[in-house]
Amino acid sequence: MNTSNQRVHSAIRARGAAVAGALAATLLGGCSTQPTTPDRVGPANAPCDDLTERTVIPAEERVVPRYASRFTVTYEKGHKRINIVDPWRGAKFDLSFVLVPCGEELPAVDADTTVLRFPPRRVVTTSTTQLPHFIALDLIERLAGHNRFDYVSSPEIRARIDAGALVEVGDGVRLNAEILIDLQPDLVLATSIGNPELDVLGMLRGLAIPFALDSAFIEPTPLGRAEWIKFTALFFDKEAEANRLFDGIEARYQELAQLGRSAVKRPTVLVGTPFQGTWHVSGGAAYQARLIADAGGDYLWADDPSSGAIPLDFETVYARGLNADVWIHPYGWSSLGEGLGVDSRMGDFAAFKSGQVFNNDKRVNNLNGNDYWETGSLRPDLILADLLHIFHPELLPDHELLFHRRLPR
Repeated sequence: MNTSNQRVHSAIRARGAAVAGALAATLLGGCSTQPTTPDRVGPANAPCDDLTERTVIPAEERVVPRYASRFTVTYEKGHKRINIVDPWRGAKFDLSFVLVPCGEELPAVDADTTVLRFPPRRVVTTSTTQLPHFIALDLIERLAGHNRFDYVSSPEIRARIDAGALVEVGDGVRLNAEILIDLQPDLVLATSIGNPELDVLGMLRGLAIPFALDSAFIEPTPLGRAEWIKFTALFFDKEAEANRLFDGIEARYQELAQLGRSAVKRPTVLVGTPFQGTWHVSGGAAYQARLIADAGGDYLWADDPSSGAIPLDFETVYARGLNADVWIHPYGWSSLGEGLGVDSRMGDFAAFKSGQVFNNDKRVNNLNGNDYWETGSLRPDLILADLLHIFHPELLPDHELLFHRRLPR
């Protein structure tokens, strides 16, 4: 065993192998009702000077999700209990986290509830969708690490990367255990797809590194995803700021959606391209379908009740989408000519012939980071403005496309 592996395994043993099975019990639906005082809290000995003036969050400032369906919050005697509901697609259970202010006594909780000290001073993020929260809430100084730097777009975060103020802790779906041990974060904002071979939750448990699960990416509505800024705010007593920010985003989104939904003529909309022989389209209850409907578009699979991706063969999409008025997000294409290079039949589509093909890659940096999936995750109103202008330019005539561009021939 090399030195690196020895350090990792030693750290796991030193921090208590007993916690390593806790996640497995949760994933299998096991439940213990025996109240316990957790032996894993984070950070156990963190300085508390930034909480010396802490007061109880007033009722009118507390987080009450209106669109987000994957997390709930209750305030209990100064503590905050967060339930992550069905934390990934197909999950049939909740994950519970109790946030305890630094310096306060730990509560007794069930064995499958994780207790976290807050506010965390050193945070690791694992998705670019989390980064806009730290910028908007003025918390970027709390960021100590991020999963993979290549996909980061925000100038503020890239400046910290260039200054050496952030540590790269992973290479995509995996995190580097040795780097995390050295970094000693107070909190990792993890994500999960429910695949034990790819997920990092078991490793974080084994290393006794405090984590909370962020499931925003499976929210089926644009405002539902954006509202997860309130989830991030819970860890820093920033509820009032998050509520105010989200209220502004919601108001602008609803204003634009009212314009789009009032449109009399609705263009039919085709989305995506095939990948390795399969053309995945969003179900009619999915995130993308909601954006199209709110922008006044007639999505071709709006009648499908699912909220996930539907795998189809080329011929099926060809038959339904051949006469679509607009085609958006042909992933990987920088021009219409590239589309023809993929398959000459692309030129048969009506939207292709009329030049009504738009990709969401206008804000892609030289490392392949796409701000559509970063800033756009918090600001669906900006995405909606783009789509409204594409579908109905007369309704938003002065808008300049932010995330989208018409593909040249």
